[in-house]
Parts: sequence; C-alpha cells; structure tokens
Amino acid sequence: MGFQEIIDKYFVPKLRTYGIARTYIKMKPGVMVSNLEYLKYIYKHPGRYLHVPHSPTIHSNQARASRDIPKGGAVQMENARCVLMTVFSCDLLPSNGKDWKIRREIIGPLFRLGWEPTNFGEIVIEFFQRLETTNSIPNLHHAMKLLTLDIIGKVLFGFDFQAIRHPESEHVTTFYTAIDADRFPVGKRRQDWVTTENFRKWLATIAINKSKSMEGGQQDSGNPPQDVLSALVQAWLNGKLEFEETLNEAFALIFAGHDTTATALTCAIYLLARHPEIQTKVRAEVNRELQHHTSSMGIPAITEIKRLNYLEAVIKETMRLYPPAPLIPTRVVAQDTSLGAIPLPKGTMVTLNLYALHRDEKHWENPDKFDPDRWLSPEGMLRDLPAWSAFTDGMRMCIGKSLAMNELRIVLSMLVRRYHLSLPHDSPHKETLHFGQSFLFAPEDLEVIHTRLTD
Repeated sequence: MGFQEIIDKYFVPKLRTYGIARTYIKMKPGVMVSNLEYLKYIYKHPGRYLHVPHSPTIHSNQARASRDIPKGGAVQMENARCVLMTVFSCDLLPSNGKDWKIRREIIGPLFRLGWEPTNFGEIVIEFFQRLETTNSIPNLHHAMKLLTLDIIGKVLFGFDFQAIRHPESEHVTTFYTAIDADRFPVGKRRQDWVTTENFRKWLATIAINKSKSMEGGQQDSGNPPQDVLSALVQAWLNGKLEFEETLNEAFALIFAGHDTTATALTCAIYLLARHPEIQTKVRAEVNRELQHHTSSMGIPAITEIKRLNYLEAVIKETMRLYPPAPLIPTRVVAQDTSLGAIPLPKGTMVTLNLYALHRDEKHWENPDKFDPDRWLSPEGMLRDLPAWSAFTDGMRMCIGKSLAMNELRIVLSMLVRRYHLSLPHDSPHKETLHFGQSFLFAPEDLEVIHTRLTD
C-alpha cells in the first residue's frame, strides 16, 4: 500500500468525520493538524511549537475545535521525516530560536536574489537534448530528480552535479542512496550509513575547496557570496557555524531544494498528460506570451514567466492536490497548551496534515477535481488562498518558495512548448496517480510519452 493510500484509508475518513484523529509515533500518542485555524496559530507561534527530530502526534483538518477525539482505530505510523532528520542531522529545518535566526540570516539574502531563469534554463535545454533520443520517459520522477539536482547544484552551490549527463556517477548514486526515505539503518540497510558518510566526505571536500578559493575567508564586503555554499563556508570561516553544521545545512538544502520540486514537476506533468484539454490551454498561453522566442529552446525571462497566469494556476492546483510534503511532523509542543478545546501536554508532536487540508470540502468545491480555473475566479485571482499551504506559512515559510515556483514555471513552459505529453495506453496511472511508500508523494513507475512538436 502506497503512502497516499495509507493517508486516504486511515486518516482522511476520520478527519472528515471528526476533524481530528489520534496517531502514534514510536508508540507515543500525538496529534495531527489540518484545521485551518489551528495551522494559522501554529505558524504565528513557532516558539510554542518547536522543531525537533523526535517526539509524541493528533491529525486535524477541521476549521474549528473538535469536541471529541475518536478513541478507536488509532494508526501506528513511522515518522519517516524525523528518522531522516536524525540520520543527516539536517539543521536548517528543525532548528529553533537563535540558531534558526543565525541560519536564516546566513542564507536568506541569497534566496532573495531572484535568480534569472538563464541561471538554470541551459540545464533544461540539456535535459531536452537527452529526451531527443527517445519518445518516452520511463521513470518520470527519477528524471525530474536528476534535472532538479543539477539545477539546485548550479543555482545554490555553484557546482555541476552532472546528474543528467552521468546519472550513474558515484556522487549522484551515493546521494540518492543516502536520502532514500525508504531506507532506514536496520538489518542489511545499515550499509546505507556507509553510503551517507561517503557522500558527506565528498561534500566536505567540495566545501574545503570552496574555502580555499575564497582567499582564506577574506570576503570583500562589496562582493557578498553569490551562492549558498559560499555563504555557508564564509559563516564557518567567520566562526558563525561549525564545519559539521555547514555540511548539515548544505545536505538539508540539497535534499529539500530538489526533491520536493521534482515531485511537484512530476505531478504537474502527469496531470497535463492526463488532461490534454488543459495542456492545450497552457501551450496556447505559453506560445502567445513567448511568441518572440523563435525556438522552443528559448529561455524565457523572469518577467515573461510571471505573465503565465494559467500555468501558475495549474502549478498551484497541482500542489493543492499533491503537496510535495503532505505531512510535516517536525513540531513538538514546548509546554502544556491546547488547540481549541484539545489539551496538548508538553512533548506532544504536532504533525501538519496539508494533504487533508487541501482536500477539505469545507474550503474547496469539488476538492478531488483537478480544476486550475478555481485559481482564476474572483475569489482566487492567483492569490495564495488561506487553505492552500504547499509552502507552509508564517515565519517558517519555505525559504525557497520563489526559486521553486520559478523552476516550475520555466521547466513546464519550455516543456509544453516543445512536446505534447501523454500517458501510455496501458499506464497503471490512467485513472489515478499511484505513489510509493516514501513520506513524500513520489509517483511509482510513472511513464510519460513526449511527442516532439514543430517550432
């Protein structure tokens, strides 16, 4: 049973009936929340809901406090994300207070640069060149991960992973073995700890080489770091971070910065392939707005992609149906408190259930329908609607939101302009998208046919 099927079977019915459901993580009771008012409260009070790797979880998607918590049918659930954070000591995501502020100050300015699409458009072109050798992508999610790994490497780290050209290279394969959310250090899988350490050693070499190229840490104040790795290394050289913390931050950013975007791209391409009428509308808009680009290989500018309103509606609707991180189980109650009428003892883990929130009929008409037009209505107008939380909200909103949205706009606009997308006639995903057991929405064995269009 895949991850989405588990959520649909065990959690969503209880959430729709009661608005809240018990869960257990490592045999400890906790709560899961998708109640819109509760989420707003949590986002506004990060100091009361700390980020830590382990703890007790309640699921809620009700807009108001629930009077009763269902007593039976509690579901045991391995907290995959927490295990992942423990394995890699990923500091940026679970850090709190002063530590979190220091990290945000170090890398925040880089994410506000507003990278031009030309920084990674060439990588998309290289990806297209690889597509010319075949008429289908047999494993779309894997292909998107290679693409986004190369993009994140170039944009954030000034490094070429060469994942598209050499997907079987040692550092690419060790990286994917290390972050495989289905691999935990038990039994035979203990060997993955070795793989993880090998990748960390490789990353350490990159960081040390970067430090040597920065003139012993003497950074001209008039020339601040132009990529995240340089900023992290400079913080290490200036004593703001330990070297191990520098590696942890880099590791976390590589993982979070490419895997979630790859999932969003995969789901968007699938939905366009499954809904050819919507794909046609996206292509018409792209051709109209980018008509001065005589070739489908033309890289649009940031001002151009922001005019693609229907494409943005498709992206937001995709992330509503399939939020790349559907469950966020990284908050723990700092002291005894309550959400509405529900008491939360200190130490209770609070998991945010974005999947249930995004499919709650109290907030969305026909919530299971793929309907980009809902974002173009007077109520939508392409705004981030209150019940849409794909990047979470508040102080801890995803720092890479702008970069991720630009990646999605660039890749999808260039893709639909060059190819017609469709599913094989015997695709197991014809009626619904099937996922693996990863805690992220990772489609399994999804093949997409791409038919070359004329320029």
